[in-house]
Amino acid sequence: MKYQKTLLFFTLLCGFNFAWAQQDFKNILNDSIAADGYLYHTLTADDNLRSISKLYAIYRYQVRRLNPILRRGFKRGVVIRLPAKEQLIALIKQYRAGKIKNKYIVQHQDTKFGISKRYGISIQDLERLNPKIRQGLQEGDTLFVPKGKVVDSLKETDEFLIHLVIKGNTFYSLIREYNVTKEELLALNPLLSEGLRVGMYLRIPKIKANISPRSLTVFNADINPNTTLNVLFLLPFKTSIDSLPFDNRSTSSKLRNIVTELYFGAEKALDSISKQGVAIHAEIYDTENNIDTIANLFDTHDFSQFDLVVGPLFTKNISYVNQKMANTEAFILSPFSTNTAATNYGKAKIVQVEPLQSELTKKTVNYITENYTNEKLIIIADTLPRAQRRLDAALLSFKRNDSINLDSIVIIRPDQGYIQKDSLEKQIDTITKSKNWVVTLTTDNVLVEGVINTLGVLPKESYAITMFSIGKDKSLNNLNNNYLARLNFFYPSSRYTNYDSVEIQQFEKSFAQYYNNLPSQNAFIGFDMVYDALARLARQRKLIDKEIFGISRRTAFIFDLHKSYFSNKILNKGVYLLKYEGLSIKLVE
Repeated sequence: MKYQKTLLFFTLLCGFNFAWAQQDFKNILNDSIAADGYLYHTLTADDNLRSISKLYAIYRYQVRRLNPILRRGFKRGVVIRLPAKEQLIALIKQYRAGKIKNKYIVQHQDTKFGISKRYGISIQDLERLNPKIRQGLQEGDTLFVPKGKVVDSLKETDEFLIHLVIKGNTFYSLIREYNVTKEELLALNPLLSEGLRVGMYLRIPKIKANISPRSLTVFNADINPNTTLNVLFLLPFKTSIDSLPFDNRSTSSKLRNIVTELYFGAEKALDSISKQGVAIHAEIYDTENNIDTIANLFDTHDFSQFDLVVGPLFTKNISYVNQKMANTEAFILSPFSTNTAATNYGKAKIVQVEPLQSELTKKTVNYITENYTNEKLIIIADTLPRAQRRLDAALLSFKRNDSINLDSIVIIRPDQGYIQKDSLEKQIDTITKSKNWVVTLTTDNVLVEGVINTLGVLPKESYAITMFSIGKDKSLNNLNNNYLARLNFFYPSSRYTNYDSVEIQQFEKSFAQYYNNLPSQNAFIGFDMVYDALARLARQRKLIDKEIFGISRRTAFIFDLHKSYFSNKILNKGVYLLKYEGLSIKLVE
């Protein structure tokens, strides 16, 4: 058999014409890999257009046509594609098969890290054996791997189950999924101290993993049914100006619709809690969005016994109510404003339902830090003073991942208020070189829109681009969704509703039976904030207790509540990370 292989090898070699016989076959065999009907060659420092065409006996225009990236020059380490005759392809495959007997077929969710660990070599050595994978792994590809025994993967035992780290996993998602702490993960998996990498196998304690994580509770809560809670609604229905219509005939009707939808959701929360045995006493007042009306209500009513206040929505009015109720132990829900000034005295606390912009930014930056492998990082930053602080914080986070070379990050700032199209496009690598991660580290929607419109038209087959933002303002809703899909657009959000889930469908059905209509986003907000607050108060008469409550997820919001160190305010740090997958929006974490 060995004689037959040798004979075939020399038969193929002798079958080439004289022009091929003059070539340096040693370099061709050692430096090339044959796949998909082409040869793949890794550029060296001495390579140029003339030497490549001479080595492989092909025309220069063929090299240029198959590799547009060469317009930017020849760079060491870049893999280029070349045409080849069938005889040469067969020769190279035969040579490699004789040199390395082990082959591996790439499976779904395989990573270079996982394969290299399996065969006990570095990622760099794996890429040297298979130059094509520098562009990324493709399911079904055949890889050359070293001879010898495969390194055994971790095996499940009675005490531990094994988790394979896949793209999208983070410390936060693992902690939430398996109900473990980060310290427990590190103790069982020392390699995690170097960062979480796709392809890792992790030990997870079974006892912990089998406990249902409290963070996934949507509607039910372990509450004390022998409880009475007093709820005060101070909302700008504006009933003294007009009735409570759902039309748009007046300038104030939009506000009335928002308030009414919010109240309907809150009312549904009261009903859900009361059905669990909690006695609810609620009073509702119209503030007319007028500070004098609110002052009159406090002058003529005693609100000191209320546990929870919903409203009055607008920033200055919430601050006023906080002052008036300073000597009570009430919690005042603020669903929209993030700028409300809370008192530094008294006991009453404002609960800020909407997370701060800093939390949205942190969500995006942490995901990039924990999931970066070897992509080209391009950051779009504006020129405002706060933007520099935001950039510095992001770079500090990136330092936690040793794979990120801070010196290689490209930072682009606007020129005369916008990003120059040419300056952005020239920084984007083609798909044959590397994947591009473009991060718009700015809240300037004009800049973000310009970047999306510039990159969204680039051909997907030539450029691999993933775009990350630190928010998605309503002004971006008019953008071409095909652009966002093509860019695999990631963005953080304070709310996400999975309309395909059984729980949400049941909620919609129940809501429709009450109000003869499906719940709006404002109704989800009203339900979530009131239900979550009452469920916590019915359990412990307080909102924050990490040992009891943890992180709670409702119909749209995640509640991860923390006390502010600077005022009587409770901040919600719960943020989702979403992405466009095709024209659908999917939950990442």
